[in-house]
Amino acid sequence: LIPARETASGVSAAYFLLGLDHILGGWDHLAFLACLVLIASSTRRILFAVTGFTLGHALSISAAALGLAGLPPAPVEAAIALSVMFLAAEALRGRQDTLMFRFPVLVSMLFGLLHGFGFASALRDIGLPQTQLPMALLAFNLGIESGQLLLVAVGLMMSILMRKYRAGWADPVRTWLCWGAGSVGAFWLLQRLPAVFNLA
Repeated sequence: LIPARETASGVSAAYFLLGLDHILGGWDHLAFLACLVLIASSTRRILFAVTGFTLGHALSISAAALGLAGLPPAPVEAAIALSVMFLAAEALRGRQDTLMFRFPVLVSMLFGLLHGFGFASALRDIGLPQTQLPMALLAFNLGIESGQLLLVAVGLMMSILMRKYRAGWADPVRTWLCWGAGSVGAFWLLQRLPAVFNLA
């Protein structure tokens, strides 16, 4: 997908698709976003939370790509799995007095910083152009954001349906989604921990 010639249009198209492909294929990031949507619940709060997540990961991706900051991939991947478990538990409890519910932008931004280092690790494996670095970073982030918006659109539709048909299937579906995301997050954590301690 990376163009042989580093033109602005070629780099922007290639890295946009790479960002879109990475978020749509990153099940841990998607599970985190799904839990974020469940916690935020209303359209306004969902948009705030996703904006915070976007700002966080855009900052850490750019900082890592420019060599200004960085974290080892193994602990980051394990922490991302842990973040999925944490958010799934928060969504399952459904409390409105937690930091996550009261300050969705701030908390999702902090989590976004963490997930951004995971995105940056994938970006390092792909490689970055020497002459169009700002364009590549912008396009990659826009690709990720587009994938997120697709998921958020689906989440908003589900949220509207769940509010409209609260009695019946809505609560069991929410519960199963939370348990499913939390269980998969726990599996990812156990799978990734050996690499953290150099046991893999």
